[in-house]
Order: sequence, then structure tokens, then C-alpha cells
Amino acid sequence: MRVDFKNGEPVADLTSKTAQIAVMENQNTASCPNSCFRPVGLDIDKKGRLYVSSDSSGEIHVIYGA
Repeated sequence: MRVDFKNGEPVADLTSKTAQIAVMENQNTASCPNSCFRPVGLDIDKKGRLYVSSDSSGEIHVIYGA
């Protein structure tokens, strides 16, 4: 999940129920746990990109800022 910030403060009100935005999630959990995304490894490179690996699906996702 992510929460948007502006000037160091969350954009949404403190009581917001919709402030969190899904970044990575299993849309269809019917394939879990054998082939859904299950994060197990993290690494950050010199450019600040976050790599997240999944042991069950074999995927590697890269998260980076725009």
C-alpha cells in the first residue's frame, strides 16, 4: 500500500478510510498460495529502485518513483 504525501504530510484526512492505495496485491486469490504473488525478498539498487521477489510465482517487481 502507499499513502500520498504533500509537503511532508498525508494528503488525505486523518480519518480517511480510502487514503491507502494498493501498489501490489493479488487481484485473484483463487491461485494462492501456490502461484500468487508472495513477497519474500527485497533489494534496493543505487538508483533507489526497490526490487521485490515472489517465491511462489517466480516474479520480480520493481518499484520506483516517477
